[in-house]
Amino acid sequence: MPVPARIQLDAKQTECAEKWLKGHGLDEYGNPQGTMYAGGTPTFDEATGRSVDRWTLVAKNRPEALQSCAVRIPP
Repeated sequence: MPVPARIQLDAKQTECAEKWLKGHGLDEYGNPQGTMYAGGTPTFDEATGRSVDRWTLVAKNRPEALQSCAVRIPP
């Protein structure tokens, strides 16, 4: 399975996306506040040993958060 491209946000887009997530009761990864993660973070996949970028997770979980902030999500 190919590794998704890293999603780049500028400072304004980052601020917008973080406000969107918080305003919708979500954590920094786009999951409900209080979600517990094995290993402490969802950015590391213990099964594959690979790390994934935070914004890639947000794009997977809540693409509308990034789209509403004019972030281009690669196919």
